[in-house]
Amino acid sequence: MPADQIRSRHPTERYSRRVENYVKYRPGFPPALIEFLVNQCGLTSDCVVADVGSGTGLLTEVFLRNNNVVFGIEPNRKMREAACRNLARYPQFRSVDATAEGTTLQDHSVDFVTVGRALHWFDYDRAFSEFLRIMKPGAWAVMVWMKRRNSPPFAFAYAYESLLLTYSVDHQEKRQSQSKVESRLTADGFQRRALEDQWTFDLQGLMGLTLSYSVTPEPDDARFLSMKEALQALFHKHEHNGKVVLGYETLIYYARREVLTAK
Repeated sequence: MPADQIRSRHPTERYSRRVENYVKYRPGFPPALIEFLVNQCGLTSDCVVADVGSGTGLLTEVFLRNNNVVFGIEPNRKMREAACRNLARYPQFRSVDATAEGTTLQDHSVDFVTVGRALHWFDYDRAFSEFLRIMKPGAWAVMVWMKRRNSPPFAFAYAYESLLLTYSVDHQEKRQSQSKVESRLTADGFQRRALEDQWTFDLQGLMGLTLSYSVTPEPDDARFLSMKEALQALFHKHEHNGKVVLGYETLIYYARREVLTAK
């Protein structure tokens, strides 16, 4: 898809052609996330969770493994269908065709509202108005990002980021949007915690990861072949035993309902 068409595509549709790579190659959230929420926010298996912008279910599954009932709120049909396939073994999963600004859930019906790597796609004010509507008294809002971090081996991490900036349609704009949202969360009273992790990728995995991003050229884009060749060259320059390593930081922003209503 040409760059101008990617840029103009509505946020709810930007991943429609990337679902397969998203499912196969996106890193999952670390197990320490649940441990943190248990200790800091009182999460138990009895809590009802609304995972908003749930996509293919990466964050949703973290809570399903904890035996929570989880409503996966996702407007993109292809991503929602992938989640239904991937999470079919969990009877407590509820798939909901809805948006962050209109979840269709009942008033004061959930103990946690979670968002994994998607808040920057939402209308912030309308989404949080909806979150407050569906949250029980004492409920928690938990916003989570997984970000690549510049960590050893530094040369590869910097070179990969440079490649994305070179070939992506609006990578820099997306990162700036995320930063603005994080600043807004801090101003609104959210606390912040960071968990560090790392993932290894072979060449196929690195290519799949890159193509899972909403901002990279797709196969029908004129720049796709050039990006693919550059990525292959980058991999072969930095691989060790057929693998490269990317460090990740899971950023957790969390706040009680009462903190949000008091602002």
